Amino acid sequence: MFANIYPSLKYGFEQSRFKVLFQNTAIANLLAQDEEPSAWGFFSTYLSSWWWNRLRFRSCILTSHSLFQFDVILKPLQSLKRAGILTQENFALIAAHANPSDMESVLLRLQEPGILTQENFALIAAHANLRSLAWTLFLLQEARILTRENLALIAAHANTHNLAVALFLLKRGRILIQENFALVAAHANPRSLALVLPHLHQARILTQGSFAALLAPNHATLLTIEAHDRIWSRIPNHLLTTANFQRLLTAAEHANPMAELQRIILGVQAGAGHAAAFNPSQSTHTASVHESVSASAVRLRNSYGNPLNLEEKIIEIKAYIDGLDNTPEHQAAKRCIERITAADYSFTDPISQVSTLQLLALAYTAIHDIDRCSASLEDAKALFVEGLYESQRGYNIEFGQGPEQGQDAPICVAGTFNKVMEKLNGIHTDVKLVFITHEGASSKFPRLAQKHAKDYLQTQVESINAGNHQSVQDLLERLTTAESLEPIWDAIKTQVQTELWDEFSKAYGNNPEDARFLALIDHGIDVPFTDVSALETALIASTGDQASPAQACESVAQHSLWASSQPAGACDPKDLGAALP
Repeated sequence: MFANIYPSLKYGFEQSRFKVLFQNTAIANLLAQDEEPSAWGFFSTYLSSWWWNRLRFRSCILTSHSLFQFDVILKPLQSLKRAGILTQENFALIAAHANPSDMESVLLRLQEPGILTQENFALIAAHANLRSLAWTLFLLQEARILTRENLALIAAHANTHNLAVALFLLKRGRILIQENFALVAAHANPRSLALVLPHLHQARILTQGSFAALLAPNHATLLTIEAHDRIWSRIPNHLLTTANFQRLLTAAEHANPMAELQRIILGVQAGAGHAAAFNPSQSTHTASVHESVSASAVRLRNSYGNPLNLEEKIIEIKAYIDGLDNTPEHQAAKRCIERITAADYSFTDPISQVSTLQLLALAYTAIHDIDRCSASLEDAKALFVEGLYESQRGYNIEFGQGPEQGQDAPICVAGTFNKVMEKLNGIHTDVKLVFITHEGASSKFPRLAQKHAKDYLQTQVESINAGNHQSVQDLLERLTTAESLEPIWDAIKTQVQTELWDEFSKAYGNNPEDARFLALIDHGIDVPFTDVSALETALIASTGDQASPAQACESVAQHSLWASSQPAGACDPKDLGAALP
């Protein structure tokens, strides 16, 4: 790499108008030579130079595009220098590396805990996947368990990518501790672990208890590729409840575990015990959307299902997908269509009774209906392909991986069904998805609470009289001081809670005791509220009606909003009297 960038460095230096400031320095003398210096000679000279001379050198070549490439090699060398292990041999390892920036990411992680030693550098320099190694080290660093011993375990691991995925999920579940790291690092099936843990995470049941149970020796059947393909990928996230997970654990202990597991899954897919098994603590985004997906599937079947030659339509779809170019995204879409049209792939939506195969055919027919599809055929086909790609690489996308990074981690069968429908949402009249979520409820809650607060205050305004004048004035004082709904929250809480529940109950599994919903309501006292102008105006008016202007001025001047906006002595009874109706 140095041989490629040195001519540009030399040219940038020679053309720079600042080089006169840089003459007679060790770096300038190297650049002035006719012969190209060795890479080690140049970088070691640069790193041993006075910081001011290094700054001058960078000023000279600032316009050179090679400065970035120079820094790619320089930064890991600086880490080695700070650790006291910058030698010609170590330099050669970095200079020869295909991507020194990945090396720098790893070295930075080792600096903070003080374990960047010659021995550890030798471990990482020989590692085949530094990007995954850097990600894994970052996770351990965040969990405060990055030690010399753990580094050795990671460096020796056969599949750092799958290890990183598993540790990432443990971090998301807040259970990335030393004991769990040791279990994951020593696990015999890291790929299966990386494929199964996302299901528990998505269903929000990845806890210390469920993780320990999953890795128990008598449940080993659940952590196989066969189990992922035939069990985990066939259970929708909203049905992977604590109760159903326990059923899977029990089935795994059976004499013929795979047959028993499949029996359990068939029962779940058929909707057996659906209402009882629903997990109210999980996000019901999937459940609420699934209901509207099912209704949309019925509408598509009514529009295009009779007649529908399923076999011919699937052949047509596969021919179209196979004819796409070989971009990474299109290659993933091709793998997806082969997987979800295979004989051993099966999912039927329990509400609409439409299968994934039927939905593919219906959706592909629908996007060709120019009267009812608002998108152009080209755009609609692009969305169809995008749905296949996102189904095939769903968890890869969630973990921030590009289209060519890591092995495919597809979403579950129910998620794939929903994904196809998601791409038709907004472009076809038959497809209308409803998103009812806790996040939506949280967003609407402050506005709804403030609306009810204004309505409540309006009733107080309309009831002002001589008998309650002082109590209303006190309420106004408390609202102004609190700048929140706390003084009146008890009076409006029930109405706010009822209206919010009527709209968002599905987001909480129709369980009014859901902890997230109750916590949201409890935060009503913190909702900001400063719009007391209507109450203030009415109070001033009523004061004017019942007292002399001088008395009114004295009474209203006690109110913090009025007093804070007026200089001392500014309240003139004549001015107030003129302002009153």
